[in-house]
Order: sequence, then structure tokens, then C-alpha cells
Amino acid sequence: MSSLSIVIPTYNRADKLLRLLGNIETELANCRMADQVQILVSDNASTDDTQTKVASFRSQQFGLNYFRQERNIGFDGNVRFLYEVAKTDYVWFFSDDDILLPGAISTVLKGLTTIKPDVLLFSFIQPMGSKIRTFDFPDQFAYITDAKEIIRTFARCSKVSQYVCRKIELNELQRKELEPFYENGFFWLDLCFSILSTRDIPSLCIISEPLASCDQEFHNIRFGPSVFLRSYTVYKHPYVCVHLPKMAAEYQISAYYDAIQLMFAVKLGSLISDEPSLFEKEIKSFRFMPSALTKNPRALMQLLLLKLRLVYLYRAYKKILNFFTQSAQEQLLHYPKDEHF
Repeated sequence: MSSLSIVIPTYNRADKLLRLLGNIETELANCRMADQVQILVSDNASTDDTQTKVASFRSQQFGLNYFRQERNIGFDGNVRFLYEVAKTDYVWFFSDDDILLPGAISTVLKGLTTIKPDVLLFSFIQPMGSKIRTFDFPDQFAYITDAKEIIRTFARCSKVSQYVCRKIELNELQRKELEPFYENGFFWLDLCFSILSTRDIPSLCIISEPLASCDQEFHNIRFGPSVFLRSYTVYKHPYVCVHLPKMAAEYQISAYYDAIQLMFAVKLGSLISDEPSLFEKEIKSFRFMPSALTKNPRALMQLLLLKLRLVYLYRAYKKILNFFTQSAQEQLLHYPKDEHF
């Protein structure tokens, strides 16, 4: 039976972290596999009461390994630290504000033991209660060994909580290989590429069953447009360049569109940023790429509205449009039917 570390990078989310730890305790009690699972938390120098609350947490199911960084080493640095200190066969990265669904741990352990993959992925639900799955394979455990297909599958899965990877001791060459990706916001993906590169035949296990979900505050975000802008750099990893050499260039344009969409959603109020001033600064410095914008009129319109500070007019237009649309629908519902027609 494979051993598993659930590793949780955290920062200023004491209450959500405790909710997740309680969630894990319930799952371990139900699956009776606590002896195969370790829980590691790395507190990225939180300024709230995370340390105090974790110290008061007691579990009958597991012993908690808590680490506190002396300074904030960034999200990628925290992920890297947790991977290196884990001592189990597999490492499951899990965000402090996500939630395990019933049976998640036992299902993951079964997949790891049955398939013994390099990486395991599963369906993630967002928002909570959604019926839309990330994957829809007929078998409980789908198995992929084609490198190109694995890479493209990773491109569909941007949630860190979906990733369970094999633990390896990184050698000097692999550490040097990963250095350019320590601060791109998606370090765990490049780590997975390095793990895959150690195999002649890479392996990915996919569980179509939803095993985790976001909470109700998924509209709140902690990152800015620059994270989206550099997301394509993930695909500059040597492993990707060997199998899909044009992938980074392909995703660079879509990353540009995604950054515009993110800024527009924040200014529109659909997403809430912890640092609104950061968005104001990035909107001001965000550059026009005519060759890309002429191919995407929607992105062009959104960027112009952002630069001209006219998003409020678009918001007002949408409210008026929604009002009249709703009024028309209500009138149709109450309009008397004429049986002669």
C-alpha cells in the first residue's frame, strides 16, 4: 500500500486551515487509513493567528507536522519546501481554502496503490455543487502513458489541489532544471514534469470522480494579472520542449487574454482581489499587443474599457439590459392567453 503526504501551504487563513484539518480528520476516520497518511502544513510567515490556532488543534486520527517559515518565501517556495520535507511515496498538494469530498483520501490511495503512477489527477468541482467534472472517463482509474497527452492534460488542470505526484529525491541536475520556475506561480507543474522525465514510460492516473471542491469564497483571489501573464512559462520546461516544442508559444497568447479577462472581472466585481491597488498598477502598465488583440475583439474591448477607466459604464449597461430582459420575461409570464389563437 502506497504512503501519502497531504501537504498544505498556508498564509493568513487560520480558520480555513482549521476547517480543512477537521475535514481531513473526518475522512481519515471514515477510511481507516491514517497509518498510511501524513499531514504537513507550512505556514508562510502568517501575520494572523494561524500559529496559535494550529497549536490548539488536536486530532485523534493523525499527528500534524507544522512548519513555520521565518519569512514569506512565496507560494512556489512554500510548495517546494513541503515537497522536499515529505518522506512518503506520494505527495498531494492541497490548497488551504479547498475542501475534500467524501471518500477522497481512500479513493486516491486506491488509485496510487493500484496504478502506481508518476502523477494522479482527479475531477475538481467549482463552484461547490456544480455537476461539471474535469474528466469523464468510463473507468474508475484511467491510465495515460503518452507524454504529449499527459502534458496537454496538465494544461487543463490549473488547481494545485488536483495534483498528487510521486516523491523523488531531486538531484543537482533536476534542481538546476527547476530554478527558472521557482517564482512563476505554478511550480508544482514543473516539478511534475521533472518527475515524469525520470521515466522511460511516464504514467498518469486520472480519477473522473470529483474528490475536492472550492469553498463559497472562490471569487476572492490573491494573485494579480502578472501570474496569468507568465503562466505560459510553465511549458518552457525541458521535458515539455522535447515533446511539444511549440506549446509555450501557443499558450503565451492565451495567457495574455486570460490576464485581460482577470483584470476585467475584478474591475467588474465578479472577482474580488485582496490587493486592488495591485490591479490598478498592473492595468496602467499593461501593454497593448495589436497582433493578438485584432484576433480577439472581446479582449480588445475589455482592455480599452480598462485603460479608459470606463468599466463602470459597461457595468451600468449590463444592469439596465438585465432589468429590461427580466421585465420582458415577467410580462410574458403574466400575459393572458387567447384560446382562439
